[in-house]
Amino acid sequence: MALTDHSDLFVSVHEDGMNALVKHIMQQRPPLFNYGTALFEQLAKKKRELCSPIDTAKNYNGPLITVEDPLPILGSPLPIGMDWCFQLSKLAIDFHKGNAIALPAELDPLQPQHFALQAKACFGLMCPDDKKAEDILEEIEGAVVTVYEENVGLSDKERIHREREQKDRRPKDEKVRPLPPGKLHCFCMSLYLTGHFEWGDVPGSDQPWLKVRLDGLEIVDIGPDPLESMIECYLRNILRYGILPRIMLPMEALVLDLTGMSEDLAGYLGKQLLLQPTPIGAGVPFNPAVEDDQLKLFIQLNIV
Repeated sequence: MALTDHSDLFVSVHEDGMNALVKHIMQQRPPLFNYGTALFEQLAKKKRELCSPIDTAKNYNGPLITVEDPLPILGSPLPIGMDWCFQLSKLAIDFHKGNAIALPAELDPLQPQHFALQAKACFGLMCPDDKKAEDILEEIEGAVVTVYEENVGLSDKERIHREREQKDRRPKDEKVRPLPPGKLHCFCMSLYLTGHFEWGDVPGSDQPWLKVRLDGLEIVDIGPDPLESMIECYLRNILRYGILPRIMLPMEALVLDLTGMSEDLAGYLGKQLLLQPTPIGAGVPFNPAVEDDQLKLFIQLNIV
């Protein structure tokens, strides 16, 4: 049976093509996948090894890292922090049958009409050199003494009020000063998840919505087991209640008005020419369909 027996148009994307595209984007736009403080930007420019090597295209000469502020030291009277980096070194997708990603036992085998994602991420924290940080420690101790002397004889309520005033007087653009670099500690993990597409109703809307549903999530290379379970639970709920609801699409967003794109075509036809997903039925049981290592979309041409 031809793929267009139950639809007017058929479009598919193979997992190999999508993975090649993702790899190309990661090589051409490394700052989208690598974040850290200015120290790590300097290390990357000098070709110093980070938690994970940054793979770039041969002709790429742009920035390697998106620069962020140091990780603040909580409780310090001075704005100081630690250098850190976060790197997403691998992203891959696998459409059923499930042969592009080696899933962990908890998610294997990949079920029909499902897809799998794999991501490898590393977090690095630069532990400061205590000897080089002695001068900063003296500044902190001096700041503590100053605050103590200013607050002698004040009640708890007055002391809290003064501390808030002192905090408010700090410049809004005051930057966090990083501690002197010492030894880099890296932590890497691999994340696997499985999911599927489905059409469903949404309260307050009279049209169907295309949703991405999370089915399973598993992290490897983390211990002990209770820590792994807690992180998996947190990430699962971030995806299920924070991220995936934001990327669902209404049917009207998937309708393309061809005549609206061309006044000449609209005048010639005198009608609307619409492209929209083929309704699910006996001929098209899944749309989009995830099968044969592809993401398939069946499209219907309507004249109204």
